[in-house]
Amino acid sequence: MGKKIAALLVALLLWAVLIAGCGQENSAPQGETLPHQAGPGGEVGGEVSAVEFNNIFGTYVGQADGNFIEIRADGGSFFPGAGQSMTFLVPDGLKGELAHFKKDDPVNFDCFKNKQQQWEINRLEKEGRVIGQDRGEIEKGDFTVKVSGGAIELGVWDKDMDLVKMLGGPLTERIEKLGPGADTFTGSYIKRQYYDGLELGFMSPADNGKTFLMDRIVISGGQYQTARGIKVGDGYERVLQTYVYAPPDNAVYDQKNHTYSFKDSSTKLINFEVKNGLVKSIALFIEHP
Repeated sequence: MGKKIAALLVALLLWAVLIAGCGQENSAPQGETLPHQAGPGGEVGGEVSAVEFNNIFGTYVGQADGNFIEIRADGGSFFPGAGQSMTFLVPDGLKGELAHFKKDDPVNFDCFKNKQQQWEINRLEKEGRVIGQDRGEIEKGDFTVKVSGGAIELGVWDKDMDLVKMLGGPLTERIEKLGPGADTFTGSYIKRQYYDGLELGFMSPADNGKTFLMDRIVISGGQYQTARGIKVGDGYERVLQTYVYAPPDNAVYDQKNHTYSFKDSSTKLINFEVKNGLVKSIALFIEHP
């Protein structure tokens, strides 16, 4: 009788151990799913790509061989090696598109580090036309601002523009004669006009003081646009898609908190002040010698 009881106790003990082992093997509470890994293509069980960059702007350099291309990412981006040429693996599905690219084409791309620790392209687009015009260098037509009644242009005399018709009267206006501390501009006149979301600046020679040349336009309101359609409140990506930005060599900066400056062949500039990824203000002005 004692032997039968002992055998029964051993059997019960073994059964308890087996039950405990099964509980540890799948310990996820009811209603939860045990975690799994997905590879870059989404397949379960693959290696997760922890290093991935999207919406990078750069310049196409050329093909390194049948499987790799070279791209120079725009300086200042968060992408490692920005500002210098880097090699990228091209998947078979994109190789047929390479015939449409030539050296120095502006491009936009996504990439990730694959299992072989190579940078691999998974999207590549050619940047060429934005809002109906070429994404080209700054020119004379870029120094205008679209307003509800037409367009105002930097470098034009006020007598040649009907600002009242286009903007109405200014909220405030002030005129100042520059004193001896203004060097070569001593005796000249400056005028400032302030509208809702807009500031206009003018200058008049010392022997004039009656007619003024517009040398400054500062936009702080979203109701005004540049010639290429950028306005306050737009994302910084729109600026980079619409204008060709060439940062100083080896410049490192935060793309989302930066002043993007564009200059023509003379003394005119456009500055886009970007804060937290959005255009906060736009300034068009003439650099006086």
